[in-house]
Amino acid sequence: SYEENTRQRRNVKLPAKLNDYFVYEANVTTLDSVSFEDIETLPKEEQILWRKAMNEEMESLNKNEVWKLVELPKDEKPMTCKWVLRIKRNNVYKARLVARGFEQKPDIDYCETYAPVISMSSLRLVLAIIIQKNLEIYALDVKTAFLNGDLQETIYMEQPMGYNHNSGRVCKLLKSLYGLKQAPRQWFKRFTDFIIHLNFQQLNCEACIFVRRSKQSEIFIVLD
Repeated sequence: SYEENTRQRRNVKLPAKLNDYFVYEANVTTLDSVSFEDIETLPKEEQILWRKAMNEEMESLNKNEVWKLVELPKDEKPMTCKWVLRIKRNNVYKARLVARGFEQKPDIDYCETYAPVISMSSLRLVLAIIIQKNLEIYALDVKTAFLNGDLQETIYMEQPMGYNHNSGRVCKLLKSLYGLKQAPRQWFKRFTDFIIHLNFQQLNCEACIFVRRSKQSEIFIVLD
């Protein structure tokens, strides 16, 4: 009857996907940023903090032997670089030297650029296995990760602003640098080679997951 049909319709519920939800987003990575040219206009205390941050970045670059200074060969044009200066949470001053990768020429300065990224479904599956087996979870951050990738191509770059000393020489890159198109791929290759050397197996279905099993333990490494 009409009343029964009406009563049934009243009991119909909307699917969960049509419910109203609140979304919270926390942007805590970066609070502020400045350019290298602006540093001299800042108060003396801030200038000191930025200089310290850039010195720390240069120490990392030198420690990883990212480049060597050479005379620029004839008919070669060096690519440029820039300082990315940001104030992060807890008022941490962070400086990163970035190559201007948009100046790179395909098949000359780079070839392959693809680096795999783990899918959310694979990550959920690993977490489910960890919970089911009551395994422990550790999170690690590789500082200046991209600087560990080896570079096959021959790339010349101008010296960083503030650290040139008018030597007339340029940087011949030996390792990957943030901003290079092949940097993610080279870091992934270096990481993979190292982990496999430690007897981990890379999953065929998910390149970012590595497993090592023994009678006493089971270890998963997830590269995110």
